[in-house]
Amino acid sequence: MKSNLNDRAVWRLVVDEMNLVDFNRDKLFHGRFVKVFEPPKKDPRIIAQKAWFSIQNMRLFGNRGGDGLPKFNEYNTMNQMEEFEYHLIKMVFPNSSRTEILNELDNKGINHSSVFPDLTGDCRKIKWKNLE
Repeated sequence: MKSNLNDRAVWRLVVDEMNLVDFNRDKLFHGRFVKVFEPPKKDPRIIAQKAWFSIQNMRLFGNRGGDGLPKFNEYNTMNQMEEFEYHLIKMVFPNSSRTEILNELDNKGINHSSVFPDLTGDCRKIKWKNLE
C-alpha cells in the first residue's frame, strides 16, 4: 500500500440564508451562484452523513469534469473567486497528526462504518483498526 505523506486538508463551505436553494423561486441556470440544499432522506449514507448538497451554475466553473461536476483547476478554482473569499475555508493538518485526528473522530463515533453505513464501511473500519 502506497503511503501519502502530504498534509491533509478539509474544505468548509460557509453559507448563510441567501445561499439556501428555494426551488420555487431561484432560477438555477442563470447568473453566478452556489446554493445548498438538504436532500430528501432516502439513502442510508445521506442520513448517516447528515448530508447537504451544493448546486452551482456550470458556466461559473468552466468545463465539466469527467463525472459531470465542475472541473476545478489552478486557473479556475472556487477558492480564488472574490465572491467566495469569505465562504470557503481550507483547514490544513500535518500528516503527522492524521492518526491522532482519526482516533479522536473514532472516539466520537465518526469512522468509516458510521459515515458509510454498509458492508464496505464496516470492512474499511476493521482494516483501519487492525492493519493500518
